[in-house]
Amino acid sequence: MKQREVFHKFPHWLQSACLFLVFIGGLLVCGNTAAILSVLFFGADALSRTFPLLFVQAFSAVGGFLLPSLWFAGMQRAGRPDFLRARKGFPPKILLFALLAYLTLCPFISAMQEWNANWHFPESWHAWEDFFREKSLRLEQTSQRMLSTRDPLVFACSLLVTAVGAGVCEEFFFRGCLQNIFRSWFRNRHAAVWTAAAIFSLFHGDLFGFLPRLFLGAFLGYVYVWSGSIWPPVIVHSLNNAIIVVVHFLSQNRLLPFDIEKLEQSPHWLIVIPCLLVCGLICRKMATGSKEKPFQSID
Repeated sequence: MKQREVFHKFPHWLQSACLFLVFIGGLLVCGNTAAILSVLFFGADALSRTFPLLFVQAFSAVGGFLLPSLWFAGMQRAGRPDFLRARKGFPPKILLFALLAYLTLCPFISAMQEWNANWHFPESWHAWEDFFREKSLRLEQTSQRMLSTRDPLVFACSLLVTAVGAGVCEEFFFRGCLQNIFRSWFRNRHAAVWTAAAIFSLFHGDLFGFLPRLFLGAFLGYVYVWSGSIWPPVIVHSLNNAIIVVVHFLSQNRLLPFDIEKLEQSPHWLIVIPCLLVCGLICRKMATGSKEKPFQSID
C-alpha cells in the first residue's frame, strides 16, 4: 500500500514531525540556494540591498511554507481530498465582514505592539532580554531594508513578495496545515486556532512583537473557521502586509499628508476599546452567519 494512502491515519505527532522536517529541508535548500545566487549575481553585499533580500525572502517562503503545505495536502488526499480547503467556496459577505473586522482590530493590534515592545524581564534575566532585544532589532533592520525603496519596480516586487507571497505561503502553512492538524488532534477548534497562532507568532522570531502577531494569527484562524475556505485569511493577511508596504513607500517618496512615526504610535485606549467592541460584534456576526462547518469532516 502506498504511503500516501495511509498517511492521514498516522498519529498527529508523526504527521506534524514530517511536516516540520519537510519545512526545515525546504527552507534550507531554497533559502541557501537563493542566498548563493544573490551573491553570485548581485555581489558580496547583496543581502544588504532591497531586491536581493526580496529574492531570498520569496524563495524561502515558497520552499519553507508553500511547498511543504502542498506536499502535506497531497499526502492527506486519500482521507481529506481538499485538506487545505483551497477549492472550497465561501460566502462573499464573510470576506466583507472579515475585512471590516480587521480594520476595526488594527487599533488594538497597534496598542499590543507598543505594550509588547516595552516588556522588561526580571533583573536576573537581563542577559536574555538583551539577547532578544538585539535579535528584534536585527529583524526590524532587515524588514526596513526590504521596505526601503523609492523605485516603483522594486516597490512592485516588494508588494508581490511581502504581501501576496507571504499571505499565500504563510496561510497555507499555519492555517491550512497546522491549524487543521491541531483541530483534528485536540478536537477543539479554539485550541487549534490559538496554538497555530502562537506558533505563527513564534516563527517570526520577535519576542517583543509576539502579542500583536498572536492576536492577528488568532483572528486569521477564526476567519478560516467561519469561512470554511483558506482564501479569506489569505486575502486579509495579504492586505495587512500590503498596507505596511504601501505606507512605507509613500512615506519615503513624501507622498503622505502625515508623519508615519506618529501613525505607528499606539492609539489611545478611548479609541482602542470601542474599535475592539465593534470588531467583536462583527466577528459574532461572522460566526453566527456562517453556514459552513469547516472541520466537521475531520472530527
